Amino acid sequence: MRKSQIPLAALIGIVLFIVVAWAAISFGAGIFRLSQQANSDFNELDSVIKDIAASEVNSLENVPLRMDDKTALVFFNKDAEILEIQGVRSDAGYKAGYSISIPRPSLCIGGCLCLCKKVNKVGASAEFECSKNICSSDHDFELELYSSLLSCKDKNDNCLQGTNGGYILERNAIFTKNQPRAMSIYIQKTDKNKVVICDVLNEQGNCILPQNI
Repeated sequence: MRKSQIPLAALIGIVLFIVVAWAAISFGAGIFRLSQQANSDFNELDSVIKDIAASEVNSLENVPLRMDDKTALVFFNKDAEILEIQGVRSDAGYKAGYSISIPRPSLCIGGCLCLCKKVNKVGASAEFECSKNICSSDHDFELELYSSLLSCKDKNDNCLQGTNGGYILERNAIFTKNQPRAMSIYIQKTDKNKVVICDVLNEQGNCILPQNI
């Protein structure tokens, strides 16, 4: 009596299926870990900001920050319904003086900090949508942000010239490209009701303010 054998083609098919399934699971797990890191860093950042806001003036803390590709950290001032951004990225059509806008997400109440997990361009307009977001709302302090990586100082492309209604730190989502995923940032209370986020310090060991760039 002959033993039943699995045809060679079927055996190859089974092996290929196992390999593809394993690769898909591994890739999905990697993406999940990246997103988990970004979410964790956002929560840690928000917690440190609140602690600094409640501390003495000139209090300063350094924290790591990892951002996924095509995401953004956006802070909306208390009374701002729209964040307006001016920047330059010639290969994407954003010339000097070009302005775009990001409407306040529905989850954003009062002064709030949001992690936009996806930044979508709305049609052919100059408006972008902060979607798939998580927000920390009702901040009772002002927040300013300065990034040497995004600043137009000493460069004329892939940079932000200014904002109105809040601040943004984005990674390859709108104006910038080839921005690193991991960075080290400082959080400092510079006035009774103001907190500044920056990535470089001046000679006195204080955050560089946006108006001083």
